Amino acid sequence: MKLAMAQMRMSEDMQENVEKTVQSIQDAAQQGADFIFFPEVQLTQFFPKFEGRDAADKALTLDSPEILAIRDACRKHKIWASPN
Repeated sequence: MKLAMAQMRMSEDMQENVEKTVQSIQDAAQQGADFIFFPEVQLTQFFPKFEGRDAADKALTLDSPEILAIRDACRKHKIWASPN
């Protein structure tokens, strides 16, 4: 099994981060990876560093468009991913 590890600089724009994630999935698959791992809190900036900040709006479900985009990319490129 070939593993890939994504290194990303997250922006405040979740959609931009999803696009980076999907591109990383494609790149890893093209290089023969079977599984790609992502950094913690990859779809937003690292909000835990902001004390007292409400992160409820960052919660996603398996049916969220962002998660569906990741699932679709994995299916398309035949690779497993561990998004955070």
